[in-house]
Amino acid sequence: MIGLTLLVIAMIASYSGAFAKPTLHHMTVAVAAPEQVVNGVRGQEALAVNEVGDDAAARRQVYERKSDAAFVVSPTGEMKIYVAGGGGRSVANAAETVGRAVAAEAGLTPAVEDVAPASAGDPSGTVEFMRSSSSRSARRSGQRCWAASWARSAGRRRWRCAAPRWPGIRPCCQSL
Repeated sequence: MIGLTLLVIAMIASYSGAFAKPTLHHMTVAVAAPEQVVNGVRGQEALAVNEVGDDAAARRQVYERKSDAAFVVSPTGEMKIYVAGGGGRSVANAAETVGRAVAAEAGLTPAVEDVAPASAGDPSGTVEFMRSSSSRSARRSGQRCWAASWARSAGRRRWRCAAPRWPGIRPCCQSL
């Protein structure tokens, strides 16, 4: 019991530390800019740079998830920051923050565009996850109940349940 308590405390501490002060470890960025801007972005340790030829190529890299973000410098002094919010808000927010810092350092005006936004009904990007996990649970429960009803109709007294078993939880398809 003490071991379990220590494990739970360690997990809480690790998650608290990670969420309290997150740091950027690795982000792939497509860059279409003059050489001095590209070199400035390459100088940042947490960024991996994919140099591309133009705005369309940079945008396509983000849309196809080959890069987490893209920075495109136009001749007018504007830096477009392309992100994909549908791929995860935390990555998009980090990319925007890094892009704005790069633009400020280079003296450029940042303009952020989300090329693959999350759906309007799911601004945080969690609905798909919840839908898949709840459908999986419903499917497992349905399998168990079908197995139980089949066993009852077949008139069997002892049989084996094909559904996974968890300690302390008795599935509905056990021996009747």
